[in-house]
Amino acid sequence: MADTAAISRESKANITDGSDIPQPNQPLSPKALFALMFAVFCWGLSFPLIKEALDLGILPITLAVLRYTIGLIPLILYIVIKRDLMPMMRALRDDWKLFLALGLVGITFPNLLQNYGMVWTSAHVSSIIQASGPVFTIILALIFLHEHLGMYKIIGTVLAIIGTLLLITDGGVIFTGTTFLGNLLVMLSAISYAFSSILSKKSLEKYEPLTVAILSILVGTPFLAVFWVIENPVEQVPRISAYLWSIVIILAILPGVAALLLWFTVLKTREVSRVILFIYLIPVFATAIAYFIFDEAIKISTVFFAFIIICGVMIAQYEYRKRKEGPVITAIQHP
Repeated sequence: MADTAAISRESKANITDGSDIPQPNQPLSPKALFALMFAVFCWGLSFPLIKEALDLGILPITLAVLRYTIGLIPLILYIVIKRDLMPMMRALRDDWKLFLALGLVGITFPNLLQNYGMVWTSAHVSSIIQASGPVFTIILALIFLHEHLGMYKIIGTVLAIIGTLLLITDGGVIFTGTTFLGNLLVMLSAISYAFSSILSKKSLEKYEPLTVAILSILVGTPFLAVFWVIENPVEQVPRISAYLWSIVIILAILPGVAALLLWFTVLKTREVSRVILFIYLIPVFATAIAYFIFDEAIKISTVFFAFIIICGVMIAQYEYRKRKEGPVITAIQHP
């Protein structure tokens, strides 16, 4: 959802005590449950807020640059307080090519694609398309990592792709126009996030997930600023109203910082396979907020296509949850 960056679980070389080892059979505490629910609520909230800001005139790249720049401030303060700044800088120095690629495909490109796509499509449709991201990850893992493609993956992948294609073409009847273009751009952003998940598999063999996420944002944000010149920021920024600034700050703090830190705090002591189902609540929250607060019209067909996509993703990832060995890979978008 916020910022996107990639999320996974892998054995960490720098874990020094048993408190950080994921406990697969340990039930979620009320505190952990609240943290997860609040995190996915924040990521769900980001879609209608982005749409609201775009509808009110803020330009797509301007929105992305401002929210990530503001969001980096508390993230950097967090790693300074945790005394993780120097280890992160060493990681960036040692693997700068990897983090450069992660920043581009996990932050820069998907935010460009998604924000421009959401100019022409709705918040709830965007969130549903993004929910198909794990299926694209499975396809890319098959191509580049030569991972096994079992029955569950095949069935789930086909089902999710069919649902996604039906959604972006409005049931297979629209292949032109701005709505189709917007949906297509959002789908391409989901594919970009999937590439970041594949790249993250290598980085997570050496570094903590939060380190990978923060460094991806740190590297990807300046490249967003490079594209910013297209929108003439010198004229754009002074025109931003107080209401739009409040949306930018909320997007920076809630999905970009609070949700990210809460998610990774829970992941330090829980298997990804135990919490990944919470990700499927993101389009639920996004749709509910878009409908009840921002008055977006929701078609019955959209709900049906969303059901197909989410069922497909759950079936495809069921094989990961069945297997005890190996990481579960997914991507938390930073929408």
